[in-house]
Amino acid sequence: RSGREAVLSRIIHEVGPVAMLVPERFLEASAWAKHLVTAWIDFKGPGLEDAWRAVSQWMASSGRSISGCTTWDEWGIEMCAYLCAPERLHLPYTPLSTVCQVRNKFHFREACRQAALPSCRCANVHRKDELLVALEKEWKYPLILKPAQGTGSYYCRK
Repeated sequence: RSGREAVLSRIIHEVGPVAMLVPERFLEASAWAKHLVTAWIDFKGPGLEDAWRAVSQWMASSGRSISGCTTWDEWGIEMCAYLCAPERLHLPYTPLSTVCQVRNKFHFREACRQAALPSCRCANVHRKDELLVALEKEWKYPLILKPAQGTGSYYCRK
């Protein structure tokens, strides 16, 4: 929960009814909020289209509309951007293409370089042989290897 219940309660108090969209993989971790929200929309698939299908079905069956979208953390930003797009909910949000660009470390750094903004050196490596070439020609130790996607230490290994 880590403070999320108080935040959700405040949103409900200040904004009004809240429908919560929850991917199946987060049902257990999100169960604390079920008693607070007006509608609970869960869906099985991991994809953005699965989320849109669940939201569309909920709107059609409930007769309700959605007037805003937010997420607890970075993991839901792409979903919110997808759902809010003009061809779906038509709500203000950062475009999905921009969200994907800034969430990918390599693409973000490339965009910074193209805009003549300071950016640390980086390489986009997909295979071991590419890594070995980069290490031999371009990089000196110590260095940090990070996955292009993810936050905190997700996907990082020693």
